[in-house]
Amino acid sequence: MITMLEIKTIGEEVLKQKAKRILKKDIIHKRELIRKMTDLMRESNGLGIAAPQVGVSEQIVVIEIGENPNYPNLVKLPLTVMINPEITPIGEEKSDGYEGCLSVPEIRGVVARYKKISVEYTDESGEMHTKEFEDLQARVVQHEVDHLDGIVFIERVHNPKTFITYENYKKYVLKN
Repeated sequence: MITMLEIKTIGEEVLKQKAKRILKKDIIHKRELIRKMTDLMRESNGLGIAAPQVGVSEQIVVIEIGENPNYPNLVKLPLTVMINPEITPIGEEKSDGYEGCLSVPEIRGVVARYKKISVEYTDESGEMHTKEFEDLQARVVQHEVDHLDGIVFIERVHNPKTFITYENYKKYVLKN
């Protein structure tokens, strides 16, 4: 039985570690964790969450892009659970975009990410998938998978002058 989850913030050791792969036979035992991660992501208005963000150093990512007050004009993505995801860029083209993170509260910064990627992963039923993502969906997947490698988005911000508070992001960036 998993108790209530809480989001770990920068400085926590679990966010700096490479997460462990999950054996196929153990996936069935991760369902409660996945459900609680999903609930916490939704309660926090996040687009995704990775297991290290809740203190579990395992390769699980949950993503759902729907109606979200923090991110207007989104291309939706139904709830997607990725276990042991492997990203392959499709092409070399990258785009800059503001990112935020539940583990780095109230801060946004510009990160360059591949525009289009292919991801091979196992779902919560143990089925293998290979799926392509582009634009914001690709950005969210890359951001969450970075957590599995012990990387937080602020480490990928190429120009520190792009850091902005969430309030100023809403005021100056979303208005344009």
